[in-house]
Amino acid sequence: MGTSLDSVCVLSKLIQLDIEISAVFTRLSKPSGRGMKVNNSPIKDYVDNTNIDLFQYNSLINNKEAYRKLKNISPDLIIVADFGLIIPIEILRLPPLGCLNIHPSLLPKYRGPSPVPFALLNEKKFTGVTIMLMDEGLDTGPIVTQKNVEFLCQENAGSLTQRLFQLGASLISDILFSWENGQIKAIPQNECNATYTNKLSKEDGRIDWSHSAIEINKKILAYTPWPGAFTYWKGKRIKIIEAELCHTSSRGNYSNGFVFQLDNKLHVMTGEGSLILNKIQLEGKKIILVKEFIQGYNDFTHAKLG
Repeated sequence: MGTSLDSVCVLSKLIQLDIEISAVFTRLSKPSGRGMKVNNSPIKDYVDNTNIDLFQYNSLINNKEAYRKLKNISPDLIIVADFGLIIPIEILRLPPLGCLNIHPSLLPKYRGPSPVPFALLNEKKFTGVTIMLMDEGLDTGPIVTQKNVEFLCQENAGSLTQRLFQLGASLISDILFSWENGQIKAIPQNECNATYTNKLSKEDGRIDWSHSAIEINKKILAYTPWPGAFTYWKGKRIKIIEAELCHTSSRGNYSNGFVFQLDNKLHVMTGEGSLILNKIQLEGKKIILVKEFIQGYNDFTHAKLG
């Protein structure tokens, strides 16, 4: 069960290992964008090029058809990777080996829908991935295995999520035989250490330039690609796609959010230190290097962002 490109990574790994895949369940494709075009999920596009049966649903709650199909398939094990739908207890109880979920955090920390952004915002050096035996709760099931993953320099949520699911796919393949033969026992999570994340909104990405450059840089990394870290200039939204910390003193007399040039780089003043802008995206435009952007908008230098 999965939907995203990260789910494709897991499925392709299982196929490479010659593991029999009876079927794939995914979310129903929805219209999106200005033209309200129906775009297939990455896993649907992938499965359409295989001989694997694919089933799409908006919800599994009280869904008799989905339950009946799963019961007829009679899977030994269900593997869940970035599915995006609640799986009811009657489905969780169907496979004799249970439902294993790949969760991109070191549970019980960062349960919920946004574990990678929250880890990037709050942790200094590492996060991890957990294989969990699913129960009725929100990421509360016992832990089958997990592994630490160190942050790479300037790694954003998109690339880190991809790495975590790639590792999760490897962990699943490593433990499948032992799990099937009862050689691994899942360990209950320590509820005292549990933390939760919430679903991000677009407004979460708005930058407050009174915060330190370190905090803002973390926010840019944590909220890329979604919802994106952004600010406003002349009433238009600008996404900060890529930035870096300035390691020299550059306070001057500049106010927070003021754009200035130093050593051939474009800086924005923050509450503590300055942030160097590398790539940005003006509302309605494509992502562009800052040095190219200021050729068309030379008044951006000495602008005030807010």
